[in-house]
Amino acid sequence: MSSPFPDRRHRKRPKKRRLPWVLLGLVLVLLFSLGVLAVLRPWEEATETAQSAPLGALDAVSVSGRAGATPVISLTRPLTVGALKFRVLENGEGRDISSGSPVLLSLSSFDGASGASKSPRGRPRLVVGHAHPEALGVDLASLVIGQKEGARIVTIRPLGSQADGTTPSEITVIDILASSAYGDENTGEHAGPLQVEMTADGPLVTHDASVPRGTSVQTLIRGDGPQVREHDRVVAQYAVIGWSDSLVRSSTWLDGMPQLVPLDSTMKGLSEALVDRRVGSRLAITVPPDLATGDDTLCIVIDILGTEPAGEDEPEAEDESAR
Repeated sequence: MSSPFPDRRHRKRPKKRRLPWVLLGLVLVLLFSLGVLAVLRPWEEATETAQSAPLGALDAVSVSGRAGATPVISLTRPLTVGALKFRVLENGEGRDISSGSPVLLSLSSFDGASGASKSPRGRPRLVVGHAHPEALGVDLASLVIGQKEGARIVTIRPLGSQADGTTPSEITVIDILASSAYGDENTGEHAGPLQVEMTADGPLVTHDASVPRGTSVQTLIRGDGPQVREHDRVVAQYAVIGWSDSLVRSSTWLDGMPQLVPLDSTMKGLSEALVDRRVGSRLAITVPPDLATGDDTLCIVIDILGTEPAGEDEPEAEDESAR
């Protein structure tokens, strides 16, 4: 029976006139390789050129402190750049920032020559709005869209030529802050007149039968951020509910956009309850009529997301109903 496989002994030997074809193949491979390299090389050179400039300037900047806290920077030399340079220092782990979504930013600015803080009183400036060029500007929007809450970005930008021919630069550390409270939920301070359940539409609040005589504060989440000072302006998510009718008088959770709460002009009971609390905290507060709007005891659930000194440009027009 013949084998299904050919016997090597009976194979015809190939003729030995294949060398020219081999040489031709090698030449074609060489030419093709050179052609591919000629096509790819401009991209490689462009990439190397684009990276070399920002790396030199950004490598001269050292930023310390965790994202969300006031940063401290140091420089190895004065910085000069011809265009905006940036680097993502920390990748966030929170909500994705997509085009048009609410975003809360903390901006800390420094002199590019000395590293000295340019932020008023050394505290960051808060920006709250939609992640869109019309709200944030083209550069800032392009930096934050696609990032996650919790990210930290450092930028260096030129400020324009001066009369003496120099081009000073400014360093900005951008923190993308969380849009909801974060921290320790085991506070031991959940007990109180209010019972709070968080839903997709915000807090669902029920309460005891007896109306509290004064202001009460329950710490549902204890943050570890900066403390709120007496005359600060607080950026927060909040819901205000009437005790008697359980109607929601105002809530930022309806659209997810944090709002500004100036402690100097908000209701006295709320202002007093927020002082010395830390950013990242969630509080459940009751405020009696004489320290609120005068008509009813109010139930307030508030997430403290950021704080800045009074007198700064407002991050966003505040909701009058929270006052």
